Amino acid sequence: MKLTSKETEVDEILRNISHENVERVHNVLNALMTCAIMNYTEGEPMVIPLFGSFLVKYRGDNLTKDGREAEIEVFFDPSPAFKQNIGAYEDFKTSKIKDIRSIPIMKELEIFQTQSLKMTMNDTLEPCLDD
Repeated sequence: MKLTSKETEVDEILRNISHENVERVHNVLNALMTCAIMNYTEGEPMVIPLFGSFLVKYRGDNLTKDGREAEIEVFFDPSPAFKQNIGAYEDFKTSKIKDIRSIPIMKELEIFQTQSLKMTMNDTLEPCLDD
């Protein structure tokens, strides 16, 4: 499947934030797509951890210059974590104290980045310590 330029940009952002290679990011996204299709075939919503659930309803086909395209309706039910992060971001925007760590996911990212840096430093320093 060919990605749009925006999808490619998001791929790159995910890769940079997660420190995973492009192939691993694609594998996870392909697994999500597979899971979504499997859930669709059962008429079940797809749950994406931390985001919420999506229910897709097929409404027919439209003819486009590229051929047929499915017309779908999507219902989104955000998770409590998603709502909490959106709410925290909105609070952050209006707060006099601009601490990005007040947004739960940003606090998690900071912890992840610190752990990643420590692992990198340990890997880098380990050969020096053996000398």
